[in-house]
Amino acid sequence: MRKALVLAFVMALAGGASLPALAQVPPSIAATDPDLMMVRLAGTWSAAGEKGQSRLLVSRDRTSNGMRLFVQWLGGGAVLATVEVPEIAAQKLKITSINIDKGVGETAVHLGVTSLVGGDDGGGSTTLIIRGPGEIEYQASGN
Repeated sequence: MRKALVLAFVMALAGGASLPALAQVPPSIAATDPDLMMVRLAGTWSAAGEKGQSRLLVSRDRTSNGMRLFVQWLGGGAVLATVEVPEIAAQKLKITSINIDKGVGETAVHLGVTSLVGGDDGGGSTTLIIRGPGEIEYQASGN
């Protein structure tokens, strides 16, 4: 039976039949910026009677060969705010790891980083605190 289903699927493809609707790529995915390297859910937020989720976006910075880090707050089916963490690009850091501690009212994102200038420094770490829409706090932790 399984061989018959596989054969029917292959024959349908060879005959020019279109794939099921679920296999179609949504326009929002097809239009994704090629410099976007990663998207990761960070946690949940609540403020002023509203709530939603926050996510991290890591993008390649072609001018410095480094990375850029953004935080987005989602709620009600929309992006409510987007903030760049400017220290990542300004310090020419490469993000090597991400660990997330979800707390009440805020999320702590622990980033493993290495410097892209001055040789290999053995790596370091930094912490980003995410609160309600548009609220972040960058804490350099050093090596």
